[in-house]
Formats: sequence, structure tokens, C-alpha cells
Amino acid sequence: MNICWLRKKKDLLQYPCIPSAIQPVSHSSDIPKPDSPKKLNREELRDLVRDIDLPKQKAELLASRLHQWNLLVPGVKITEYRTFEKNLLRFFENKEHVAACIVVNGLMNFMNINYDPNNWRLFVDSSKLSLKAVLQHKGNLLPSIPLGHSVHMKETLSKCEITSRVTKIRES
Repeated sequence: MNICWLRKKKDLLQYPCIPSAIQPVSHSSDIPKPDSPKKLNREELRDLVRDIDLPKQKAELLASRLHQWNLLVPGVKITEYRTFEKNLLRFFENKEHVAACIVVNGLMNFMNINYDPNNWRLFVDSSKLSLKAVLQHKGNLLPSIPLGHSVHMKETLSKCEITSRVTKIRES
């Protein structure tokens, strides 16, 4: 039994001797050794961020926390979400209030997606002030790929002209 003296009260405290609390438990077939936590690599972290649909700031916060808890493989950058869209800018062009994809094959290759035009369809959605154009996979097995976007269109540009531009870009 362990004994401890308190300085102020001079009372004697007695601690019970509990073998399971004092002695370490050895691992056996009945008590297996616990597995170490799985560490995420860069691709798995990107998949996780995409699966739970996090914006850039929240993705960086998640990566920072995982790094803090030592759950990332060494070498995974936690700041790559700040500039992730810069890698995609080379595939798009802004022209007359329309942002449109100019290199569809390059964008698909960058996203590791096999592009066969027969398996994709163009979907255009418009309202009074905006227009969006995306490629949708016919079997919905792959994510939609944004091709064009316009907000606050001027009266000089008609939606038909913009749609035809996006369609021409898709075909090139």
C-alpha cells in the first residue's frame, strides 16, 4: 500500500494496491496489441476532402489537425489547398464575361478521367442573369465537369451566342 502525507492537514492518505492499475498488461492472444492508426497520404487526404465536400479553408484546417495528431504521412503539404485552383486556371479562359474551358482533354487528363466524347453530354442551365455549362457522364459514374460559367451577362451577349461558344469549345 502506498502512503502519502498532505502538508497542510497532515492526514494520512492510503492508496489501494490494484494490480491492473499498477502493472502493465502484457499482450497475448486474448488481449491483442492494438493497431496503430492509419496515416493518410496526399491522395487519400484529397479524396477525403472531396468526399466530405470541404471548402479550401476547412480543408486546410482538417489537414492541419491531422498533421498535428500525426495522422499524415511525412511530406504531405497542408497548404496545397490555398493554391489548388491555380493548377486548373490554365484550362480556362475569361472572354467577354464568360469563363470557359478551352482544353477539355487537358482538364480531363489533369483530373485522371478517361475522356470519350460519346460517354458525355453537355448540360446547360441558365437564368436571367447567369449561365452554366457542364459535361455530365451518361452513366453518372463520374463527376460533372464545369465547362463554362457567366454571371451578370451584358445585354449585348445573348445566351445562345454563349452556349454556342461553349459548345464549340467542347468540340475542339
